[in-house]
Amino acid sequence: MICPKCKTNNSSEEKFCINCGAELLVPNTVKKEENTSQNLWFKSKNRKAMLIGVSLIAIIIIVLIAVLIIEFSKSESEEKAQLLSSAIGHKVNDVLKIQDISLSEKSTYSGVSDYIKFSYLSESPDSVKVDGVIMPKWLITVMAEDDKISSVVLYDFTVMEDNYKGQEVNGEIKLSSFSKGDKFSKVSNAIDLDPYTVEYKENDTVIYTYKYYFLDTAENEQARTLIVEVKDKEYVSSKVKTVYPAGL
Repeated sequence: MICPKCKTNNSSEEKFCINCGAELLVPNTVKKEENTSQNLWFKSKNRKAMLIGVSLIAIIIIVLIAVLIIEFSKSESEEKAQLLSSAIGHKVNDVLKIQDISLSEKSTYSGVSDYIKFSYLSESPDSVKVDGVIMPKWLITVMAEDDKISSVVLYDFTVMEDNYKGQEVNGEIKLSSFSKGDKFSKVSNAIDLDPYTVEYKENDTVIYTYKYYFLDTAENEQARTLIVEVKDKEYVSSKVKTVYPAGL
């Protein structure tokens, strides 16, 4: 080992120069190896963290896209229903010319034709299965008397996609704390469910129908239909119907 001070050649075991006594520099090959090993470990760990981060971001983006698609579909159907509801009392043909909305007198779904009454309809091209029956994701029905629109109903069949009884909740929904004239936005927040149907009628009256179920103390499923009447965006009244199993 060469002394950095006097340039005397020393053996590798010496820590101090045998000529001048200067401290000899120990080769740092071991430290370099340790540093290299640590760098590889950190790089590997960072790479894994980066991959996990990228995967999480990708999942979040996919979820957001799915939510946006659902919300866009809902807003599209709601917009159509509201446009048609604004024309209640007017002739169907006149409304179609002004609003540029296509309506049909027949459904492409047998479930709609067999179970739902309508004069005209508009339905989603996408479908869901409700208790084994294929239905459109959303449906707008128009009832007409003397070819004038009398009511418009928006159906959301995704509400019953997981269970035909509707959405699962923790217990019976009670609206006894609300009074006539309360803002419907507050009532809607308390219900905290998507309506199965929204029926638009004359004089700015809207009927919301919710389908839900819950487990009672005996672990039995209790199904309910909640019907809420709203006028000018204010709560009017509500009633609850118990849905009994078939055959009882």
